[in-house]
Amino acid sequence: MWDRAEKDLKAAVEALDLAYTLKPGEGAFYGPKLDSTCAMRSADNGNAVPCSSTSTCRGGSRGVCRRGWRTTHAGHAAPGDPRLVERFIGILIEHYAGHFPLWLAPVQAVVASITDEAAAYAEEVAANCGPPDWRVVIDTSNEKIGYKVREHSLAKVRS
Repeated sequence: MWDRAEKDLKAAVEALDLAYTLKPGEGAFYGPKLDSTCAMRSADNGNAVPCSSTSTCRGGSRGVCRRGWRTTHAGHAAPGDPRLVERFIGILIEHYAGHFPLWLAPVQAVVASITDEAAAYAEEVAANCGPPDWRVVIDTSNEKIGYKVREHSLAKVRS
């Protein structure tokens, strides 16, 4: 059963034209698995569930019943695993080198005032800057405008 599951998993990956590395003997207790950087897929060919001798699977096929138990075949995916999410975020940060696309950036725009007298106007501009769901920072600090531009550029704010 294990050999067949490995063969089926390999065939599926090749049918999708995905790159993979074979690691014979690795897998979970229930079957072989395929790890990629951001997701895990595995074949579970050993689960036995209670059934009657007339049990029919969802697709209409019959399971193999032995003494009231049917061996099932299932696929598992773990895209929501927190470790995978952390790995995915790490890949995004590395890929973009911190220069995220506008929709992904933690801050979409910065409105920086030049003088203290312009602080109220900076707030008005920020309120009308982009769509309502944009994350906008208002910088009314008592720094020179060149310093503000440099600091926000180093923080990789695009707008």
